[in-house]
Amino acid sequence: ATGIAERNWVTLFRQYENIDELNRRVLMALVDKIIVHENHVVEIFYKYRDEYEQAAAYAASFDDERKNVG
Repeated sequence: ATGIAERNWVTLFRQYENIDELNRRVLMALVDKIIVHENHVVEIFYKYRDEYEQAAAYAASFDDERKNVG
């Protein structure tokens, strides 16, 4: 099940990587919640942020290993 979930978020990111407008479909697919504070600061919480951060950290560590070998 983990592999399927992993592929789903990657597929969504690829599908929406070059969007030129924000619409309901994109919001529903990628945004978990939006909070507007009294001081007009807006916080956006993305779905799959943990998965994305893990993948980015893995890619960075792989890149670091490559630099150390070469």
